[in-house]
Amino acid sequence: MLYVLYGTERLLMDQRLDKLKKDHHCNQERMNYTVYDVSKEGMKVVLEDVMTPPFLSDEKMVVIKKADFLTTKK
Repeated sequence: MLYVLYGTERLLMDQRLDKLKKDHHCNQERMNYTVYDVSKEGMKVVLEDVMTPPFLSDEKMVVIKKADFLTTKK
């Protein structure tokens, strides 16, 4: 599944992300949750992680922050 959380209300987006993590049993201790800042990491690293199957879990969550390529920003 793919979720896009977008907006100016950071608190609401963080609450929704926490709920998604809880619903899908994703956290760093289970090694099925990673966060990337696209402005620092680059999309190549993110895509490699997305293409890799989950480790010791049925589900995997990859969070991409500062994904300005989804907006009209330059």
